Amino acid sequence: MATLFLISALILIVFSAPAYVCYTSNKISNTSAFWQLYFLDSQPRLLLTLITFPIIGVLSVIDLIRCTFGKSVFTQSMVISACFTLCWSALLISGLLVISG
Repeated sequence: MATLFLISALILIVFSAPAYVCYTSNKISNTSAFWQLYFLDSQPRLLLTLITFPIIGVLSVIDLIRCTFGKSVFTQSMVISACFTLCWSALLISGLLVISG
């Protein structure tokens, strides 16, 4: 059962990569110098996104919460990447809980 959870989380992480790339592209065009500095060039953007996907996912969840209680506008890429993050993190935590007993 733990293997099923962990493999499902891995598959979901792989399928969430395009959503994270789209989310970083939207952040580049709309926000701070941090995103422009690290994710501006398209070739390293994919590599950096794949390496830092947990951080990008957590940031998308934080942005979603901030937009829920603030005046900011929801973007489709933010909602999709936050949903992917919540799903794969739930699967990962479930798999680790099953392993730990």
